[in-house]
Amino acid sequence: MPVSLGTAGQEAAGQSPLQQGLELLARGDCPGAVASFTRAKQLEPGNPQIHLALGLASTCLRDLGAAKAEYLAALEARPDYASAHNAMGLLLLKAGDIEQASTHFQNAVRFDATYAEARTNIAYALCAQGIAGGAVKECQTALAQTSDYPFLREVAATASILSGDLVGGSEHLRQLQRQSVATATALVDLTPGSLAAGKATAAPPV
Repeated sequence: MPVSLGTAGQEAAGQSPLQQGLELLARGDCPGAVASFTRAKQLEPGNPQIHLALGLASTCLRDLGAAKAEYLAALEARPDYASAHNAMGLLLLKAGDIEQASTHFQNAVRFDATYAEARTNIAYALCAQGIAGGAVKECQTALAQTSDYPFLREVAATASILSGDLVGGSEHLRQLQRQSVATATALVDLTPGSLAAGKATAAPPV
């Protein structure tokens, strides 16, 4: 069971509510994280990092309405916030709006061309639309930009197989089997530095 570090108003010495919320979220204490992020928002209204973090915590609680509102607030405060575009895309993908999700994923890589996780999500959305060739290209770019991880290999395998490249698909699956960690259904980097850089990411479930 995750160990709670306390609730909002009980920050450890030297910790901001945002930092504490990130620790709570990393430990799986989503209600505690929401409480800390809410306190952080009260102290710094309009801070896009806090809006994004609160949106991610709300998503953890499956409060998608609250999450959407926070992502929109983050993008209003910082329209070029790549991570918020990626998070909004994932939420829209979950809701079945692939077209709008793709737009946000495209915005994420437009504002940060090195954002491999968002590029993987573009490929995922393209696979869902049956656009295999485009998905293969996005996966190739993502593989060149980041260290390997399971969700990328899954999408790459799917894209290759859909495009008729069974050999390539099989190779991606072999690479996936070699990886020691279980397939990730959510790849999240929630460190303060990643939020500032627009790199808090999550991959959609397969």
